[in-house]
Amino acid sequence: MFKLAKTTLLVSALVISGGAQAEGPMGGADSAPSPNHSQATAVNLQQQAQALQQKLASIQESALAANPKLAEQRNALDKMVVDAMKSQGAMPEKDSQRLEALKKQVDKPGASRQERMKVIQEARSIQQRLLQAQEKAMQDEDIQKAQKAFTEDLLVAMKAEDADTEKLVQNLQQVVQQLRMMQQQAQRNP
Repeated sequence: MFKLAKTTLLVSALVISGGAQAEGPMGGADSAPSPNHSQATAVNLQQQAQALQQKLASIQESALAANPKLAEQRNALDKMVVDAMKSQGAMPEKDSQRLEALKKQVDKPGASRQERMKVIQEARSIQQRLLQAQEKAMQDEDIQKAQKAFTEDLLVAMKAEDADTEKLVQNLQQVVQQLRMMQQQAQRNP
C-alpha cells in the first residue's frame, strides 16, 4: 500500500505550524553577500536542515515504535489521505509501484545517460502528480483535524523520547526561515 512520506508529513507540519520565527544572519538591507558566499551559506543551511530532519525522523520512529496506538493513528491518517487522493482520481499505489520500478531502472548498470534522464523525468512527473494530489487531499477539513491531532500526539511522544525535540524543531524552523529569506532575496536580486 502507498505510504505517505511520514517524516515529511511530520517535519513540514511542525515547521509550518511553528511559524518559523527566526531572525536570519542575512545582514541588513545594505549588505550584499557575494554569490559564492550566498551559495556556500545556502548549502550549509541545507545540510543543517537535512541533519535536523534526520535527527527528528529518528526520534519520530522511536516514538512510534514505543507507542503502537500512535502508529495506528498515523496509519489511519495515511488511509484518509490515500482515500481522498483516490477520490480525486489519483492512483497512489500504482504510481508508487511505478516509482519503485523507475528507481530500479536508474540504478541498473549499463543504462545510458539519456535513458537515465528519461527515467528521472518520468519519476519527477509522477512525484509531482502525487504531491499535488496529496496537497489537495490535505485541504480536507477532516484530514486537517486528524493531522493536527496526530502531530500534537506525536510531538508529545517525541518529547518523551528525547527532551531536545522542541529545540530541534525550533532550530529546523529557523534554518528553513533563513533558506526562505535567501531564496526571496535571490529572486529580488537575480
